[in-house]
Amino acid sequence: MSFTTQTEDRYRTAGSLIRDLERLCGVLCVGCSTPLNHHQVLMAVATGFKDAPRCVPCLAAALDRDPAQLRDSLFEYIRHLECYAEAWNWANRVEQSPDGVMPVVAKLLIDSEPDSHQAASPGGAF
Repeated sequence: MSFTTQTEDRYRTAGSLIRDLERLCGVLCVGCSTPLNHHQVLMAVATGFKDAPRCVPCLAAALDRDPAQLRDSLFEYIRHLECYAEAWNWANRVEQSPDGVMPVVAKLLIDSEPDSHQAASPGGAF
């Protein structure tokens, strides 16, 4: 599944993505006002929601997808694009997680009800 266009991906660099992550980390989800972490911002960018970032449950609602399946699809997509993978690993290092893995917070069960996902984990977990 292609989330952003190949043209957009071709012109992205890990450095530009990391600058986006630094700039947008902590912004509030457009859908639920939960503060976003670096990984959520990267997933929002990958789905074309850079200008209106959303947490994974709100992204899933906007795209009419299951949150856990969307999270897993995005993780696979990100792992296969070098610039996104480098930005993901940078976010992992910030959170003191090993490179190339999905952080523990991302593995937590995602509530499929967008209105109630805020209670799933403090701080806007995936």
